[in-house]
Amino acid sequence: MPKSDDIQAISPYVTPTKNDNKNLSDNSFIDENAIDLIEFEANILCDADAFDSFDTEENSGTKLSLAVKKRNDALVENTGASITATATENLYQTACNDILSGTNNYNLYAGNAVKSLLPLFTEGYLHDVSDSEYIDTQNEWYHRNVMDELAFYGKQYLIPSYATEVLQDAKVLVFNRDAMPKLEKTISEIATHGELTFKSILSYCKTAYYEHNSGDLFYGVSYSDSDILPMYFGLGGSYLHTDTENVTAFPLSQMNTLLDSISSFVESEYSYNCNILGKIPSLLYVARLSDIPMLRQNGNVGILPLPKASAECSYTSYIDLASATMLAIPENATDKEKLEYFTDRLAYHSYEHMKPYYTSLFASDNTDDKEITELIFAGATSSIDALFGYGGIDELLATEVHEGDAQFTIKYYERKALYDKALSIIKKRFESQ
Repeated sequence: MPKSDDIQAISPYVTPTKNDNKNLSDNSFIDENAIDLIEFEANILCDADAFDSFDTEENSGTKLSLAVKKRNDALVENTGASITATATENLYQTACNDILSGTNNYNLYAGNAVKSLLPLFTEGYLHDVSDSEYIDTQNEWYHRNVMDELAFYGKQYLIPSYATEVLQDAKVLVFNRDAMPKLEKTISEIATHGELTFKSILSYCKTAYYEHNSGDLFYGVSYSDSDILPMYFGLGGSYLHTDTENVTAFPLSQMNTLLDSISSFVESEYSYNCNILGKIPSLLYVARLSDIPMLRQNGNVGILPLPKASAECSYTSYIDLASATMLAIPENATDKEKLEYFTDRLAYHSYEHMKPYYTSLFASDNTDDKEITELIFAGATSSIDALFGYGGIDELLATEVHEGDAQFTIKYYERKALYDKALSIIKKRFESQ
C-alpha cells in the first residue's frame, strides 16, 4: 500500500512482441471475440484498498504478489496489452483532476466501492457496460450476484470480479472445532448438504453452551450489531429492489418475520454481543472472510456460510460494500471497446490465478473449508442501496431486533422515501447528460 499522499506507480509490464490471444490459458479457454491489444496501454488508477491487487513490487515475494504477477504475466502474454498501476490516496480527487484537466492519464479505475467509485458514479464519470459485447455477467469470472444487484436502473457502472477481490468482505460464520458438539454428520457436511439453518445453528449453540462445564466464560455465538444486517440477508431478506423503472420496498411482513427469527437467535442466553472478535470463547463467531487467517492463528477454527431460513433456501453471504473494491471504466476514456475486452480478460485471468490464492487464504489446506468457501463464493451478494449507507437501515434493524420499535414501520418508510428521492435525483442527472 502507498505510504504517502504522493501518487506512486508500479513498473509497467513490458508488451510482448507476439500476440497469441486465441489460446488464453492452460485450461484451453478459447476466446472467439479476441481483440488485438498489441500496443494497448491499460493505465489503472488504484486507491490504497485496491493497490495490492495490482502491486508486485512493494509486496514482492508474498503469496499475494506472486499470484498478482502470474495473473499479470498471463494477461500480458495472451492479450499483448501493457499494464501500469498507479496508487493514490484520494482516487476521486485524482480522477476528477485528470478528467477536468483533459489529460486523461487513466483509462481504468480500481477502488473502494463507496469511498472512491460512488462519488464518480454520482457525478456521471463512469461508463455503463451493460450493453458490452465483452463483459458478460454470466461468466464465472464475474461475481454475478453482486453484478446483478449493483445494476442501476438496468445499467452497470461497477464491475465486481476476481480482479479486485470483493468476496473477502463477505460475512460468514467461523466455528470453534474444539467446542463443536458431536453430531451425526460433521458441521461442514451439514452445510454442504444445504442443511445449515438458523434453527439448527440455534440447537448447536444451545448444546455447546450447556456442555461447556469448566466454569469459564463461554457462549454459543458471538456477534456485533453490525452483523444483524448480514444475518437478515442470510435469511433471504432485502431492503429495497431497484428495477429499470422503480424502487420497491421489501414486503414489511416478511421483514418482520425474519427479524423475529434473528431476535430469537441473538437474544438467547448463549449469545454474546461483542465487537472484539474472537476474544470471548464461543462456538461460533460472525466474521468477515478476511478475518479468517487471524482467527486461525488464535485457534482451531473452520468456516461456515451464514445460516439460511430453511433447507429449501440458498445460502446468501452478505458483502459489506464499505470495504469492497471493484473496477470501473471512465466515461471519458477512449477505445472503450478495447477497454471492455481488456477488463474481461483481466477478470478471466484473475479467476484463473487470484481465486486459488484467496481460496487457499481462507480455507488453508482444509478440504471441508475449501468446499464451504466455494459455497460462500457462490452465494455472496449485496445491494445497490448499500452504496448509499441504507439511510441508517442497518441501525434501524439492529434496534428492532434488540428492543422493538413501535415506530419501526414509519421509520422504515421514511428511509425508503429518502432513498427513492436520492436515486431519482441521480437518475435525472444521468438522463440530462
